[in-house]
Amino acid sequence: MTEVTIATHPARWPFQDLDIASLRAAGYRSVPFRQFILKVHSRCNLACSYCYVYEMADQAWRHLPRRMSDDVAAKAVERIVEHVAGHSLSSVEIILHGGEPLLADAGWLTGLVDSLRARVPAQVNVAVQTNGTLLTRPMLDALTAEPWGDERLGLVGRVTGVEQIGIRAMLATGVVPVIAPTASGLNVNADNAAAAVASALRASELIFLSDVPGLLGPQGDVIRRLSASAVTQMVAAGHVHGGMIPKLDAGLSAIAGGVWRVWIGAETMVTA
Repeated sequence: MTEVTIATHPARWPFQDLDIASLRAAGYRSVPFRQFILKVHSRCNLACSYCYVYEMADQAWRHLPRRMSDDVAAKAVERIVEHVAGHSLSSVEIILHGGEPLLADAGWLTGLVDSLRARVPAQVNVAVQTNGTLLTRPMLDALTAEPWGDERLGLVGRVTGVEQIGIRAMLATGVVPVIAPTASGLNVNADNAAAAVASALRASELIFLSDVPGLLGPQGDVIRRLSASAVTQMVAAGHVHGGMIPKLDAGLSAIAGGVWRVWIGAETMVTA
């Protein structure tokens, strides 16, 4: 047998050609991370024969800590906070991964999520990569929408993010998605949910179906068209009452999110 010694790394990039200083001098700016995957548990509660992680030759997982330690979790939160603040990000996605992440204690997971939402200076959207067998109502309540108070609507769920992949996949195949506006065991105002989905999908129009033809003026006649600023003035003047107020608020939110036109019933169109 002949021993071969390689003096330099066989791959040219990045070991030989990557010059960070020159790239920055030329105007290159790094792209910040907006998604963080946290492996919170190294074990799985299933034993699938085809699993390349647990059932094949590499059994290194047996020597890993079962659950992420408190120190590592605290450091991960700290680094995410620094990154978000340093890049002035408005939102980030946290994915709890495994193994099976739900093997971690529900209280521990709740503490981690609460810490992220309390300390990260941005909207924090939490997702879980799970096989679903351990998914329970308490776990859902711990990890989904945050309850908030509204003097008009009471205690409701607040939309903190829209997962678009499933919705876009259905639309691409001609399926009309039907989305139940509930989260954490709480009702989410359907108009707010619809506005959030329309904004996330960059829809051109949002239609609020209603049992009334549209927004009624002071004399009871239907207002056919008005601007977002006119809506704000009407609400402030007390010309709009009851459930129409949150519907219009949701419409204004959709327009602010990029929707071109919002229909209230079949006859009232609101534009920017």
